Amino acid sequence: MVLAPGQIATPAKVKLDKSAFPPKKPLSTFAKFITLHSDMVIGGSKAPFSALRERWGTLSDAEKKKYSSTKQEWDEYYAAAEEWRDNVDPVTLKELNRRRKARGISTKLKTNKRPPNSYALFYSAMYPKVFVELQDSDPSSLEGRGRVTAVSLAVAEAWKNTPDSEKQIWKQKAEALREEYNKKLKEKADGHATAD
Repeated sequence: MVLAPGQIATPAKVKLDKSAFPPKKPLSTFAKFITLHSDMVIGGSKAPFSALRERWGTLSDAEKKKYSSTKQEWDEYYAAAEEWRDNVDPVTLKELNRRRKARGISTKLKTNKRPPNSYALFYSAMYPKVFVELQDSDPSSLEGRGRVTAVSLAVAEAWKNTPDSEKQIWKQKAEALREEYNKKLKEKADGHATAD
């Protein structure tokens, strides 16, 4: 069988162990509440779940906040997810996405995103500054859905008015990120090629 460039040969049946799956997100506040009070749920009956749902409804926002995931839990999740995306085998990724599709999950698992271009870097740096400027000068333009549009238009205008010498700095930053990304991709491809 001849494969097109970038195509990955997948065995008919791929067995995956627990380490092949991406890390799980921290529990939602309600799921954490249910987990911590699971001693009320016995034998799979729906009645205890109804009681827990009613009890959850009576809690104040401050009491519910106790069950929120901490910043540390989210930081650990993001670090583990980044590591997983860096190290996942393409065959494993393809099998996981096949299984997700079979279960009706439309979003695909992906490896790390491509690096941003020069305008995207400029945009992310300028967005907070432009937002504050617009907030001070014309707060009504930031109401509702128009907020993103107003800020985006202002950032685009700032990019147009930026001198070429300054744009070149952003282009160099983007090129450095792209080179680093391509280097990681090459190392990853070489690692998978030697593993076969």
